[in-house]
Amino acid sequence: MLVTERECASGQAMNERLVGPEVVTTNQAVFIAFAAEPPPGHAQSCQGNPEQAVIVDLPEALGDRDLLDGLAVAGNLEDFLE
Repeated sequence: MLVTERECASGQAMNERLVGPEVVTTNQAVFIAFAAEPPPGHAQSCQGNPEQAVIVDLPEALGDRDLLDGLAVAGNLEDFLE
């Protein structure tokens, strides 16, 4: 999967600043969320950030479930815990 930092980071790669993944599974979907620690420095420009390839080991097969961005859900990700 490819992960891109949403906040301005002066085009710096996340590398070790990447936190996660947080994986939540339901009967209908698998939600995956990442975060990134802020880059060093006080001011960051917003020219875009590079994608970073990440391998996510799921706790079980995906099957017919949807794979969704855990940060783009309505409400809190915890609301989807069974």
